[in-house]
Amino acid sequence: MEAAEIFNKFFSKIGTNLSKDVAEEAVSYSEFLTETDKLFSFCETTPAHVYSFLSKLSVQIKSNWLP
Repeated sequence: MEAAEIFNKFFSKIGTNLSKDVAEEAVSYSEFLTETDKLFSFCETTPAHVYSFLSKLSVQIKSNWLP
């Protein structure tokens, strides 16, 4: 089986698999939210931009991810 197929199988089922272990609660998610003045947005990126951030990680972490 190709690596892409393995990743696809894993990530397409992980939500369902994890939700089986989460107990139902009568509490609404909104009770955990608080107001903030922070802003979050998605922006386009490049592999070089991602590599730049990853290269700043500690040696112990990045050695498992970067060449």
